[in-house]
Amino acid sequence: MDGMRLRAKISRSVRPSTIVEPATTTRTRSPVEWRKVWRLAGIGALIGGALSALLVALWWAVPLGVAGVWPGVVLGVQVGVPVGAMTGAVLAPIAGLLLLRDVPLWLALLSPAVGTVIGGSFGLLDSLWFALDVMGPDPFRGALGGFLIGVIAARLGASRTRRIVSK
Repeated sequence: MDGMRLRAKISRSVRPSTIVEPATTTRTRSPVEWRKVWRLAGIGALIGGALSALLVALWWAVPLGVAGVWPGVVLGVQVGVPVGAMTGAVLAPIAGLLLLRDVPLWLALLSPAVGTVIGGSFGLLDSLWFALDVMGPDPFRGALGGFLIGVIAARLGASRTRRIVSK
């Protein structure tokens, strides 16, 4: 047999499914995933800043009534936007990459945002009317708790939806 026929016979006998990759390969993070992280951080900063400004404005306006609306808006922009944007820029990529990877985008954005507003509102009402001591619940801790509950609800809701669709 000449060399060409021998190589052809060997190449036909080795199928791609029998080739084994080495077990020591390491997966590196591709640039596409880093772009996702930066996008999630930007979206989290926008949503976090807007929701935090709203909650700080309400925190100021609710006890003072109509006279507290404008100072509440100013305080919301000066304090709420930076705090909410920084918090959202940090928490959104962490939650998105760890827990919300398989969740539809609308659910991954809506559920934590609604949880943040509800949790922040409960913290606001608790700090205004029940006046616990210094370590009591406040809007920031309430918003963080609501965000976490929203992320967990989105994750469970997405897995439940997948199970219903697959049946």
